[in-house]
Amino acid sequence: MKRLTKNSTAEKDLLELKTRLASSGQESLFLETVLKHRSLHHQFTQYLWWYGACKKCGEYPFFHNNKKHNFIQRDRIYPSFLPTQVSGRWSVTNPPKITENKEFRDSIVKPDVGHSWICWDLDAIEAKLVAAYADDETDLGIFENGWDIHTITACKMLNLEQPPNLVDPHTSYECLEWRAKLNWKGKEDERRILAKSRYAVLYGFDEKAVEGSTYENEMVKQGFSRTKLKQAARLFLQLKPGLVACKNKWFEECARTKVARTIFGRKRILYGNWETRAKDGWNHMIQGTVSDILNIALIEIDQKVPDAILLWPSHDAAKHQILTSRVEEVLPVFKNAVEKTLIVNGHKIKTTATWYIRHV
Repeated sequence: MKRLTKNSTAEKDLLELKTRLASSGQESLFLETVLKHRSLHHQFTQYLWWYGACKKCGEYPFFHNNKKHNFIQRDRIYPSFLPTQVSGRWSVTNPPKITENKEFRDSIVKPDVGHSWICWDLDAIEAKLVAAYADDETDLGIFENGWDIHTITACKMLNLEQPPNLVDPHTSYECLEWRAKLNWKGKEDERRILAKSRYAVLYGFDEKAVEGSTYENEMVKQGFSRTKLKQAARLFLQLKPGLVACKNKWFEECARTKVARTIFGRKRILYGNWETRAKDGWNHMIQGTVSDILNIALIEIDQKVPDAILLWPSHDAAKHQILTSRVEEVLPVFKNAVEKTLIVNGHKIKTTATWYIRHV
């Protein structure tokens, strides 16, 4: 059998084929085998090498027979990370921790004995920034009140009755009748998942932005067709004319001036044709601002809690290690560094985050 490489048929195409077969009651053992082979090959070549290979020669144990030294197991990893991307995003390599499968990562990498990890992830920060730029008072109010924006968006997209409890429509008693009436399946309801298409079209010109996006790749893995995803993206944009007008305004401004800035003033010079300048500029205004928020929080944490070790950052999240006995003391300091109120286009937004502590 031919070895599959990065140049082989894209995984998302194979997954969509699997979905199409399943919709007609069919399955393919060959297709399942190919997908499993690709997954295992990817894990071995991109990630597992950093954990299971010999520290001295870089080979796995089963390739070690002809070596002139004993197998030396790696017991630690030392990722390399720098904010090298144009948007200010951090690049994490050796191994690429950000793109690892979460279950795979958490089963292998753990805190040192006597230490814990303080982990945080900003809540819908890009959507908050876009809502502020678009003067979308409705979405800003949803974020301010902590309501379930994806359920609310799904109901508006499909002209469905809104749930009586907007914070927890999935399990609250008040929504019992509503869930039965709509046959609502909770957080994993297909309509709610499709409403997340909003994240795929925040930056593109139209619903075609969903094509090839991270959102599309993830949804295809879950069994959704690309046609249905594009339909959801179109419905969302029809629901948000203010967002479309806002993007068009800034597309034109960025392409014309060839300059974009974050809300903190970080400048990016734009190159390429009109379309490239437009998209790169709007992207920098939002994603570059998220990077600034992350970097400012990391600097403050480093200054106020110098014994906290940054394990690795990602676009809107980070993990630190600290003595378990110190967690309760420093957690408020972390939260004060991360969760702040910003003024964006005249609107107040809060950079709230989801927190969890991981022990050994």
